[in-house]
Amino acid sequence: MNEKLEPIRDQHRTPFSSLPFGRGNVYGNGCGVVALYHTLLFRGEGHPFEEVLAGCREEKLWWRKGTWGMAPWNMKRFLKLLGIRAKLFFGPWRAIEKKCRPDDVVILATFNRQWWKYGVHNYACHREEGGWRVYNNGAETFFPTLREAAHFRPRLAAIRVAAPARIIEKQ
Repeated sequence: MNEKLEPIRDQHRTPFSSLPFGRGNVYGNGCGVVALYHTLLFRGEGHPFEEVLAGCREEKLWWRKGTWGMAPWNMKRFLKLLGIRAKLFFGPWRAIEKKCRPDDVVILATFNRQWWKYGVHNYACHREEGGWRVYNNGAETFFPTLREAAHFRPRLAAIRVAAPARIIEKQ
């Protein structure tokens, strides 16, 4: 991992919050971009957030013109453009978890219903011993299962990104 790149704990409290994405900005619509940034960071292929954001803008990867952020299938498309294989799942939580190895990343897309709007929240979950490390939910948190990582919200989709061999064989 590039030592200069840090996880983004909360898209609402970052210097990148006001950068435009879709019809809004990273604050309101950037969770998919943040999830992709974390996925690359966890895989040891980190890119500065601004580069990931620029790539997503260039490919026009927003969903519903950006009002819902980024669609799961567009995140998969972005990873494919970078030469990273990813698998889109719509099945049960346990089926997804069974296919995951240590250091895999799963991007969760969950329905997000708040008092002022409906939408989708995307975030990366990094598999570690004993559970999942999750970012972009206000703080770094650790959960034993993906279902708990999703805070029991209804899941729209999950994208599994396998860890490269050099990351699995940590020294």
